[in-house]
Amino acid sequence: MKRLIVFKVVTILASIILGSCPVAWRFPISSSFDLFSEISEQRQQETKQEETQGARLTSEEVKVLIETLFSGVFRDDDRIAPTHLIGDFNGDGIKDIAIAVQLSKDIDKNDPSKPPFNLYRPIHTGLKPEDYNVKDKIGVLAHYSNRTHLIILHGTRERGWGNSLSQERYVLLDFPGIAPNKIKIYRGKLRSATAGDEPKPTPPPRLVADAILADEVFEEGMGAIIYWDGKRYREYPFNTSRK
Repeated sequence: MKRLIVFKVVTILASIILGSCPVAWRFPISSSFDLFSEISEQRQQETKQEETQGARLTSEEVKVLIETLFSGVFRDDDRIAPTHLIGDFNGDGIKDIAIAVQLSKDIDKNDPSKPPFNLYRPIHTGLKPEDYNVKDKIGVLAHYSNRTHLIILHGTRERGWGNSLSQERYVLLDFPGIAPNKIKIYRGKLRSATAGDEPKPTPPPRLVADAILADEVFEEGMGAIIYWDGKRYREYPFNTSRK
């Protein structure tokens, strides 16, 4: 009972003191509440964006995204199921999106212009990019008509996928060679494997982020893992019969 009386007296005294304080003294308290409110609202917006990027997009949303960023050069490839995947492919903790696409218009093979995105094939783990000699020119696309490619858009906290900068966009040509019938997220360790004319297995990479498993792109029962090595996307053989 005595504690309750003391609490009420302290509450009344505090109200009187705060009420009699000049506005200049009370202003920092009000500003702190405003600042807290702004931070809270900003965090809610970031959370909403993260939740949106973490959800699967509709086919129409995918079409709009491709059209917006690539000016009608590509369209989603509905021969692949699913047509897109969402995961953290470069290991920065932010969701990215990968979309199976094909060319939607003719490209001049002599076009020397540099595309507003990264353009290359995801070469094997053991090969050097400079030895593979794929030129980053729009005209290269003319040699890959009716083939399946993979678009990967890196997400950032400042920009959504629809506003991604050119350096955050990747077009991986022709997968490793044959169009898969499906793609999916892969996490975990890889076993040593060979593909095609390889004389012996190349030690598998250690995956540091979500990878993309493309079924049967080398031959029957042999697919490929598309993964980020810290600088570029590469591929590694994957025996789909041993999943």
